[in-house]
Amino acid sequence: MVSPLDSAHQAPYSQRPGIICRRGAFSEDENKQIEDALDLYCQERNITKDDLEGIILGGDDEHSSGEFWSRIARAVPSRGVKAVHAHVRRTHDSMGRRGKWTGGEDEQLTRAIAKYGRDWAKISEAVERPPSDCRDRFHKRKSPARVRRKGAWTGDEEQELLEILRNLAQEGRTDTKVPGFWSEVSRRMHGTCTGQQCQNKWTGTLQAKLASSGKKRVWTDIDERTLISKVASLGVAKEMDVSWEALRDAQWNQWSAQAIQQKWKRLKAQIPESAGMTHEGE
Repeated sequence: MVSPLDSAHQAPYSQRPGIICRRGAFSEDENKQIEDALDLYCQERNITKDDLEGIILGGDDEHSSGEFWSRIARAVPSRGVKAVHAHVRRTHDSMGRRGKWTGGEDEQLTRAIAKYGRDWAKISEAVERPPSDCRDRFHKRKSPARVRRKGAWTGDEEQELLEILRNLAQEGRTDTKVPGFWSEVSRRMHGTCTGQQCQNKWTGTLQAKLASSGKKRVWTDIDERTLISKVASLGVAKEMDVSWEALRDAQWNQWSAQAIQQKWKRLKAQIPESAGMTHEGE
């Protein structure tokens, strides 16, 4: 069975294959590169700054906005799409409103929804929160108790998740790294599991299971040696510097990034005093 998602869209944006994207505060150069990319986007599409702010803070059309964020992120190739998305939204939030919602704001939101329906732009003005914050708060309050129970996934739950991913793929939404992708999956699961739980289930077991024609994939000695060789070739000293997703390639892609990392930890735990070892040349 062919995977419902296109792995070609999952390539990391790092310029150094196998090394994770930069973390921490954005530099002045990075901020300038991002703003230049935003200005160019406005010029090419002949849109105003207000239109741009609507794209940045609104995000009603998650698929088109996903393409937008992927493009802007290419201006700073050492940063991931999610990091750029969070940074730009934070720096362009003219309302400066973050943190927990108050009881008064919830009441304002309820009144605004009753008045404007699902016009999140107008609701945003009434509540003085970004449109996406208002929308997310509404969905959270609508089904606050509907979270996934702990324990193993049932077969029906796995099939429901796969069906949702197939439907999204048919809609052209195959990039699982686009901000909001897994939130949409969670919404279509009716809130019975979080976006993170859906993502972990897909990358942890279902993706490899589909690639193995429905059978559970078992690690072989060759797989283990391949993993050790790939990690050693990176020349990094710390485990946090390894991009597990980047270890997958066209010839060795049966395992998800999460499964690869877990397998590495199990292999390392078999070595005495492994906690103090570096990864270079292991």
